[in-house]
Amino acid sequence: MLNIIMGLFFVIGGLSGQLALRGFNSPELLAAVGAVMIVWGITQVRRSKREDAATRPSNDTEYSPPPE
Repeated sequence: MLNIIMGLFFVIGGLSGQLALRGFNSPELLAAVGAVMIVWGITQVRRSKREDAATRPSNDTEYSPPPE
């Protein structure tokens, strides 16, 4: 989630021209790095949600809830 927030910050700063990638002095490259960070962050969130869903007891065919 932090990758998405930082990526948005980098994209906005790079496209506005107010920030530049250190060492390269390139705002466009900073925006590109931000875009990569956003994609990576979304991938991480989707992967963790998929793993959480796979380990839920409701997906276990042998699981039966306790009697009430």
